[in-house]
Amino acid sequence: MKIAASLMALAGLSFAASADITLKLKSDQDLFLLCSDNTSPFWIGNNPSACALVGDNLFIGGYSFAGTNAYIVKIEQIFGTRAFRQVPGSLTALPGSRGFTGMSFSPRNSGATGNLLISYDNGSSANGSFRLYDITTQLNPILRASSTGIRGSAGPAWDPGFNAAGFAVGASFYPEIPSVVYFGAPGPLGLSPVTLDANVGATVYEPGLGGPTISTGTGNQNYRDIAISSDGKYLVGRPANQTTIFTRTTANDTGTITIVGTANAPLSQGHNVSIIEVTGQPPVIIQNNRFDNNAGKPFATTIQFFNMNGSPATVSLKQSDGTTAFTAPDGNGYYDFCWDNANQRLAILDFTARRCYIFEVPGGCTADFNADTIVDFFDYLDFVAAFSSNDPVADFNADTVIDFFDYLDFVAAFSSGC
Repeated sequence: MKIAASLMALAGLSFAASADITLKLKSDQDLFLLCSDNTSPFWIGNNPSACALVGDNLFIGGYSFAGTNAYIVKIEQIFGTRAFRQVPGSLTALPGSRGFTGMSFSPRNSGATGNLLISYDNGSSANGSFRLYDITTQLNPILRASSTGIRGSAGPAWDPGFNAAGFAVGASFYPEIPSVVYFGAPGPLGLSPVTLDANVGATVYEPGLGGPTISTGTGNQNYRDIAISSDGKYLVGRPANQTTIFTRTTANDTGTITIVGTANAPLSQGHNVSIIEVTGQPPVIIQNNRFDNNAGKPFATTIQFFNMNGSPATVSLKQSDGTTAFTAPDGNGYYDFCWDNANQRLAILDFTARRCYIFEVPGGCTADFNADTIVDFFDYLDFVAAFSSNDPVADFNADTVIDFFDYLDFVAAFSSGC
């Protein structure tokens, strides 16, 4: 009778599941330890400037306002008891006002091809500006460093190719290859992961030579970062605080270009970008609006989200409770981003606050019992049917027992909607 009465009371309710992206805080990583003592074995420089989030491991590279020698540091077990490790062979002479500019992890590569790609800017063209590590089996010393003197002024990306078809390089096939861009380039260079050779003729592709030209030539081409979607369809660049979105249409080098914003800060560093790919949602760009180097920029207006057509996207960052809006201190606008697609997590590295905020996709809407994206009376009927037949899926509160508490908990979730 109670079930029947509740069924009658809830018959008129219907809740539409939200289509907007919401991410909630999973962890707030304090990185002050890495920036407080230049004699520490984990010294990265004055501020964190580049990050890679790989499962429960966080890789951090830094920036220095004065010349110093600094490491790349791996923080293990970031959601538990943290442990710090130097990345072997990473000690680098950072000139004043320079540092590491980006990191990118490939889940498809390992071993001889490496999978953690890192860029470093010493203020001019130099060998070793791009480096490759294999972090799948162990933290090896640098697996490979570029021998070509191009400047590592922009964060790198892994390119899976159009339709994620990979790349045939000679007799070898690679599911993804390093893609790097430098000052003045109209587009990225695709490099062999076993050579990192950027010399003309040694690359896998160049702008106009099998590779995309991602700039229209109408804006500034001082790129600071690039990001490529996991299906290889979208290449997003950040020249001088502007955003260029290249959409591949038929091949690696053909597509359309969308420009967002103006190139209003050609000499400022720290214009970064990543692509958020929440399962079941279209990809979304996250970037920072850093129009100058001054402090006092609000987090909420500096962090921006765009759809791939250049229109603003709706992404809500929440505290760990999943409802309260996330806030962070004002800063100078310098942030780095990393989307961990395998675990559906986003890292936002805060240069000024020396912190890294890690967000995750909240659990699914439990009231949408039949997973049709709408919370309606059919969800109630399906739950009651499962509950009546003692179906294991009716163990709503996951206490291993199907009882009336499962029914009460489901009714509470159903009444709240999504």
